[in-house]
This record gives sequence, structure tokens and C-alpha cells, in this order.
Amino acid sequence: MRALIVYESLFGNAKSIAEAIGDGLRTGADVQVIDVRSAHETVDHIDLLVVGGPTHQLGMTRPASRRQAETQYEEAPPAAQTGLREWIGELQLPAGTAAAVFDTRLNHPSVLRVLDHAARTTGRMLEHRGAHTIAPPQRFLVESATGPLLLHEIDRAREWGQTLLSLAGTPAQR
Repeated sequence: MRALIVYESLFGNAKSIAEAIGDGLRTGADVQVIDVRSAHETVDHIDLLVVGGPTHQLGMTRPASRRQAETQYEEAPPAAQTGLREWIGELQLPAGTAAAVFDTRLNHPSVLRVLDHAARTTGRMLEHRGAHTIAPPQRFLVESATGPLLLHEIDRAREWGQTLLSLAGTPAQR
């Protein structure tokens, strides 16, 4: 099985989750983990696409929210022109490609009770591009906007990667 993980990360939290998911998938798959800024718009010859990034203002990042993070937080990298939203908007994907999505979000009751976070929107966008989501969106929690991840979230991500192996199966099984 070949898996591709594409992530967007501003403070390193989503990157850490993507790498841990990749570690879990590597128990039975050839895995490539790529920052969205380096990802190609055409994705083929894969059995599973995993996509994830941070929740900003209760949804996927936008150019304006990335610029806001850059000005608000000293740790933020320069605002990127391309995030997951823009990449998926241009994505060319074989119909029926198995996909799974995740996000990182603040561990706060007011944020956690809102249903439509980045992962849910990411999943819908991928489905509009022809993907078939094989698992509910997964969330990973951070202590503050810049992190760090809560204790055990890396372990949960690794375990989720292993779970995705069995859910993805082979193309003939889907």
C-alpha cells in the first residue's frame, strides 16, 4: 500500500501529528509525508491520502488567518500563500481515492463543542474532488494556539495511522 500525508502546520503541531500518523502507517505501507507548500496538485498512484492541518477561527486556514497568525504570534512562520484550502481547490485526484482527514484544535470547551472544524471541511472538500473518506475526521488537541500538543496525542496519532491501514484495505476491498 502507498500512502501520502499532506499537512499544513504553522507552529509544528500538525506536522508532528502527520509524522506520527505516518509512523503508524509505515507498519504496513510505503508512506510519504509532505508539507502542503511542497505538494503537487496531481495525486495519483496512491492507495490512501491523509490530509490535515490546524483549526483557525473555527475552520480551515485562509490567507487572512495565516497573516493574522504571523502578526499575532512571534513563533509563527511567514504567512504562506498556499494552505490546504487552496491546494485542495486545485487538486486532481483519481475518483474513489481513499482519504482520511485530521486537524489540530484548541483544548477548550467553547472550541470543542463547535462541530465544523478544519477536518470536517477538509473532508468535504476532498469528497468534492472525488475522494472517498474512510474514517470520521480525527481531532488532536493543543494546549494553546501555538501548542504544545496535549500529552499522548502523538501516541493517538500513531495508533490512528495503524487503524487507517485496516480501513483503507486494498482498492478491490473498498
